[in-house]
Amino acid sequence: MISVSEWIRSALAIANSGPHLQGPLGVVHRDRSRRFVEAMGKIARDNAESDSERVLTKHYAENRQEFGLNELLFDVLYCDTATTPAAEAGVMLRYITRGKWAVESEFSRDSREALFDFNKLILADTEAKLFVGSLTSNWKDFLRPFAAAARHVKGQLFLALIPHPSEWKSKENQDLKIFRWSDGDWREE
Repeated sequence: MISVSEWIRSALAIANSGPHLQGPLGVVHRDRSRRFVEAMGKIARDNAESDSERVLTKHYAENRQEFGLNELLFDVLYCDTATTPAAEAGVMLRYITRGKWAVESEFSRDSREALFDFNKLILADTEAKLFVGSLTSNWKDFLRPFAAAARHVKGQLFLALIPHPSEWKSKENQDLKIFRWSDGDWREE
């Protein structure tokens, strides 16, 4: 898998490329957010190390036949899988053996709204977790509630702050901050 920084930067560049939806700002911002999450999933799929790995996202339908859904619990779930015979002869069922990455995103600049989605990562039994939120002018204050919750996360934890979709101007030179939770504090990567 690529570095978290490269993953975020590449997904942001992909989300910024191509035609952008026009319309009311809320619709435009949701579309940009969706494009970003799907780019995160595509990059993870492109960097999968084995045929048994799966990356589930809401708008990627290739996993629907095996799992009966596109998205499972998180905006992006990157996992190892295996198969087992079903009760019906000749049918194989795919199941998850290990979670590698759980990714949640919330671009609201309201830390309360963002913390709602961050909470899901506390429940994640994956090796690594990543939360992506909006880079605010008071980002140090914005991080504080996440620090309290991060103390309860098992495994590696990363938090990325990127521009709010309303501030996306170009696919390059976007300001962002990436942190790793280490020794009870956020350490900038």
